[in-house]
This record gives sequence, C-alpha cells and structure tokens, in this order.
Amino acid sequence: MFSLTNKLATKNFNFVNRTFVKSALETIKTRRSCRGFDPDRTVPKEVINEVLEAALNTPSAMNTQPWKIKVSNNKESNRRLGKSCFEVIKSQFPSLEKRQEEYDVSEPIFYDAPTVLYVYKNTKTALDTYGDFDVGAFVTNILNGFDSVGVDTIPIGLVKYTPNLVEKEIKTEKNEEFVIAVSVGYSKDNFQPSKKPIKHNLIKWL
Repeated sequence: MFSLTNKLATKNFNFVNRTFVKSALETIKTRRSCRGFDPDRTVPKEVINEVLEAALNTPSAMNTQPWKIKVSNNKESNRRLGKSCFEVIKSQFPSLEKRQEEYDVSEPIFYDAPTVLYVYKNTKTALDTYGDFDVGAFVTNILNGFDSVGVDTIPIGLVKYTPNLVEKEIKTEKNEEFVIAVSVGYSKDNFQPSKKPIKHNLIKWL
C-alpha cells in the first residue's frame, strides 16, 4: 500500500522524533506560492490523497471538523473557471494582467495548475465564527503538507468574487459554503518564486 509516511521515514523524516520537528519548521519558513505551474505534470492521486488525509488531523473547535474538500483534476474545467473568473475581475485587479504576462500562463487565477482543490465550510457543524478559523488552519496544513513532499501550491481567494462561476463548475451541496481554492501541481522549470519579506517585532513576550 502506498504511504508517504513510510516513504519519508526512509529519508529520516520520522513522525515521532525531533528530525521531523525540524523539517516541519523548515517547511513553514521556506514554503512559497507558485504562480507558474506545468499544466502537463499532474500530481499522483495517491500523493494528493495522502496529504489531504494528513490534513484531516487539523485541530478544530470542539472537534467539529467543519471542512469539506473537492478535488478537480479536470484541466478543462479548471482552465474554464480560471479564465471566466479573470474576465470578470480583471478590471478590479489590474495586476492580474501583468501576472499573466510575467508568468506566461493562460489564466492568472489558478496559474494553469493541473489540479484545483475547492475547500468548503460545513455550515451545519461549524461552531460559530470558529469555523472560519478551523478551515483556515486546515488549508494551512494542506499547503505545508504538499510543500513537505515537493509539491507546489497557491491558495486562491479571488474566486470568492465570482461565486456563481464556481457554482456552475463545482456544485455546492446542502450545508456547504465555499471558502477558498488551492492550486496544486509542479512549477515550470523557469519559475522563480518571489521573495517574502518578513515583518519582525510582531512577537511580544508578556
């Protein structure tokens, strides 16, 4: 049976000792968003499922686990939604056209990623406003989980501006509220992630 846990353990990524803790901290420090995916390199289903299964262990208020995720490997659907969303919001975000040219992508929403994750909040089980925090923590674990196994991602909040377009491609079910999308894949060989300036002096010891 395929298991990233076993595979990583052979590379000194041990889930119960400090070797893994150091790796987790390094992942948090070095992860960068990808804005130039190779549309022809799809992440194996087993890898995606293993990371998502790990993310399901994210803590949540009263253990409500108010998240649901839909995985789309339909490149045509992903590209259609990305282009449609871009056409609707590009006047509001002029930088998108610059990004499309800079990163040489067909659409600067999902950046040609072969896989898109659609993350939802379960409005029935979510505990008041804590549900938003819980889903945010879940998405963060997804991002860092993929990075730890060499898979690139970027969270996409812009699609929240076009909920009708999302609904057209990805049907919303009862008690679901669309929260955010995540592009998943491998960066193009010539893609260079932008530097991330860190704001310091934000930690105060009392």
